[in-house]
Amino acid sequence: MESSIRKNKIIAICIAVIVVLAGVLVVNIVSDIRRQLFLKQTRNDLKWVALALHSYHDTHGSFPPAVIRDGDGNPIHSWRAIIHGEMAKVVESVEFKVYDFSQPWDSQVNRQSTSGRFRSYPYQILAVVGRNAAWGTDGARSLADFKDGTAESVLLIAVRNTEMTWHQPVDAVVNDSGKLTVNNQELDLSRDLYFVTADGSITHAANGIAPHTMSALLTINAGDAVAEW
Repeated sequence: MESSIRKNKIIAICIAVIVVLAGVLVVNIVSDIRRQLFLKQTRNDLKWVALALHSYHDTHGSFPPAVIRDGDGNPIHSWRAIIHGEMAKVVESVEFKVYDFSQPWDSQVNRQSTSGRFRSYPYQILAVVGRNAAWGTDGARSLADFKDGTAESVLLIAVRNTEMTWHQPVDAVVNDSGKLTVNNQELDLSRDLYFVTADGSITHAANGIAPHTMSALLTINAGDAVAEW
């Protein structure tokens, strides 16, 4: 009798252990599936932005300027607003309402002009701005300006947790030391990043990218070779 009770306890413990392990396995599988779906969606979103930029280039002969400035030189509208109409064409699954350039970028109308996913996007998609970068500090660039090759010049960078909104006229700036900054704070290139080069190619650098490789990618006509990345 005691032997039978002991055996039943052992069986019950084994079943409990199996159930726990199975639960952990299911949670890990579901978490991995969600992560893969998230990565796929992020890549798709970047692809749409790249398509919208190239569509704008096809129409206007250049990419848009990084910002529109007021009479005092203050940035009032972002390139994201400028390609708003192009985004509405290429992203069929997301609703884009009319953006009103007569109102501030952060007016209620303009905040609601883009779908919820882009308004609260976990990655912020930033233009790379600088005197010798893909986006000039003044005016617009065309593909002909990319002397180093469109596949070796970063057009956009997507970083996590910048606490910015989609239409906010702030981007990644290459400072005088060749460092990539946002709001005068140097970006941590060792963390999870996405890059879009000027040819529309998308790369996910889950473990970041080496500074010397990034330095070469930030220029459009310096003639520097880009290492494998």
